[in-house]
Amino acid sequence: MSFRYPPAAPASQIAPERRGAATARFCHGCQQLYPLLRARHVGRPIYGRDQVASACSYESLPFEPGASWWEEAVEVLPVPVAAPAAA
Repeated sequence: MSFRYPPAAPASQIAPERRGAATARFCHGCQQLYPLLRARHVGRPIYGRDQVASACSYESLPFEPGASWWEEAVEVLPVPVAAPAAA
């Protein structure tokens, strides 16, 4: 069984017109996405490795607003289609 999440990326790396709703939290230390419902940086990420050889340096810290080590990850929207030019 697999869970399906929409494609997500850190909000700072996506153009404003392609940002959707916030879907996860992105850790700058381990470069992984964690669910919004998780209050602390623990457990397996949404996208990423199941087995990690070394723990992230931010492991077990709470996802506090304003912390510099994480940011919201947003859904990546498709590229808008340009309207055809009138001839």
